[in-house]
Amino acid sequence: MGNLIIGIILGIALLRLKSWSRWIAIIASVVQLLFVPHEIALAQGSISIIRTGLRTLLFVWAIWYLTRPHVKTAFKSA
Repeated sequence: MGNLIIGIILGIALLRLKSWSRWIAIIASVVQLLFVPHEIALAQGSISIIRTGLRTLLFVWAIWYLTRPHVKTAFKSA
């Protein structure tokens, strides 16, 4: 329940282009990537591995996107 509330607050802040939310989203994505090896080790079946792989791609994409120059500029100007 706590993750859901934090996610909603962070999502709203990202939509409003709050500069702090960009950094928190990047940090949260990096932290989630640290858990990928553990999730793969505990995966039971190919569905779990595919789900972990897709989540990994999502976090990598989020980090990549939030570090693009035009995105940085958008968060600074808001």
